[in-house]
Amino acid sequence: MTALVAGFIGAKSELFYRKHMPNVLEQILTPFLTMLTTFIIMILGVGPVVHWIELGMVNGVKALIGLPFGIGGFLVGAAYPLMVLIGIHQTMIMIETSLLANTGFNPLITLEAMYGFANLGVALAIFLRAKSNKTKATSMGAFMSQLFGVSEPTLFGVLIRYNFRPLIVTALTSGIGAAFLSIFHVQANSYGLAVLPSYLMYIYNGHALLFYTIISILTVIVAFLATNAFAIPKEILVSDKNEKQMMATVKSDVSDQKVYAPVDGQVLALSKVSDPVFSSGMMGAGVGIQTPDVEEVNVYAPQDGQLSIVADTGHAYGLVTKSGIEILVHIGVDTVSLKGKPVTIKVTQGEQVKKGQLLGTFNKKMIQAAGLDPTVMTIITNSKDYEKVEFSDKQTVQSGEPIIAVQQEAVVLENISETAQ
Repeated sequence: MTALVAGFIGAKSELFYRKHMPNVLEQILTPFLTMLTTFIIMILGVGPVVHWIELGMVNGVKALIGLPFGIGGFLVGAAYPLMVLIGIHQTMIMIETSLLANTGFNPLITLEAMYGFANLGVALAIFLRAKSNKTKATSMGAFMSQLFGVSEPTLFGVLIRYNFRPLIVTALTSGIGAAFLSIFHVQANSYGLAVLPSYLMYIYNGHALLFYTIISILTVIVAFLATNAFAIPKEILVSDKNEKQMMATVKSDVSDQKVYAPVDGQVLALSKVSDPVFSSGMMGAGVGIQTPDVEEVNVYAPQDGQLSIVADTGHAYGLVTKSGIEILVHIGVDTVSLKGKPVTIKVTQGEQVKKGQLLGTFNKKMIQAAGLDPTVMTIITNSKDYEKVEFSDKQTVQSGEPIIAVQQEAVVLENISETAQ
């Protein structure tokens, strides 16, 4: 924490000196004065105060984890899935770093890790019970990525897609697993690893490795059983196949549906976006747009449809068109951490909107001042449902211009006759 504060002071000092220093002296004096200023401020008061706060925070976390009967562990384990859902789980890294620096151990990541194992049990249960091939593909893909610590496909593709029962199962089983870990005083000696790779954090001690292995496997089993008993969505129990075989002449007609730019700016390939969740294509195919260097940016609806998501923080809008295209407009990278300060929302969830209707505005300067990337991403989250998704070859676009073409094959059945299976 002390290093973070020192880095913040150093960054602000450097900006100040670069702004006021004559060009002829800037290269020589700015680095020296920046370091000197940061050193003096940290030594003369800020550093000891921040370190005192850091120690208090570490002692508070240790006291929470040490509550009797695993209560503290349960609270951490149950709350962590919800923290991931709203995007504030990255703040835990600062606390984990402080724990490692001051105690040599990181019990916090041990408790948080049960979230990943609970996800495995839920995803596996849904895969085995599903009769829909699409659901099987989604849940197995989520399961495989979760094995190596990537939880977003499970969280958004399984836990909250149908109802919240799978999420509740994950939260409770994660909490129970974490409670037992705190009772047996299991703690890691590093951080950054999840699910399968996480076992490497406990090879330093046979007791820790044994209990972590047993409890993590039991967490998967309990989550699997609880999902089967209480959290299987009815939708996934419907087969993709019809009950009757159809004999027909099939004709197909391929048509393109357009998705339009929500903002003005320079088009950026999604693979070049700084957030790997988007750049990897995990959330679907799409593009990024780097808006002009203005303070206030308007965000418009990219198509006609119903708003399925309007984030409280204003950083994301989800829209479903009448034809079924699921579009996500995401403002910036990690902008959820700003808690809606640079954003003004003009619509409500569930509202029907028209293409070009104002969804909201955001202050680009405020996002940049926070050190965040303000790129606006337009994602087709169900792009795998379509034959082809193509992107405009324009370098710059105006809002309302087509940037994505979704190719859908319309199938027409003629001369239909039914035969019993």
